[in-house]
Amino acid sequence: MGTLKGFSKDAYEIRVSSHKLLHKATQMRGIYSKISRHLKEIETELNNIDSYWESDNARLLLRLFKQEQVDSGVLESVFTSQIDNLNQIIALYEDAEESNITTALTLPNDILS
Repeated sequence: MGTLKGFSKDAYEIRVSSHKLLHKATQMRGIYSKISRHLKEIETELNNIDSYWESDNARLLLRLFKQEQVDSGVLESVFTSQIDNLNQIIALYEDAEESNITTALTLPNDILS
C-alpha cells in the first residue's frame, strides 16, 4: 500500500474504529453507484426525448444537455479516488495499530511497576 501525499498518521487523532471507517467507505461507494445509475437514467431519457417530444425546443434541450453534460468518467474518478484515499488511510492506521500491539507485547511485564 502506498503512502498518501501529505498524510501523516502522527498528526491526527482518530476517534472511530477502522471498521467504522471501512463501513463508511463502503456506504460512500454504494451512494456513488446510486448517483451514477440515476445519472445514466437521466441521460437515457434525454437522449430518447425525440421519441416523445418532437420540436425545436426538444432538440435545443438535448443540444444544451450534451454541451453541459458532465463526463461520468471524471465524476467516477473523483468519487472513487476519495474512497480509495479513505481506504488507504484506514490501512495505514491498522498497520500502525498492529505495530503498536507488537511493540507492546515485547515490553517486559513489569515496565509500569
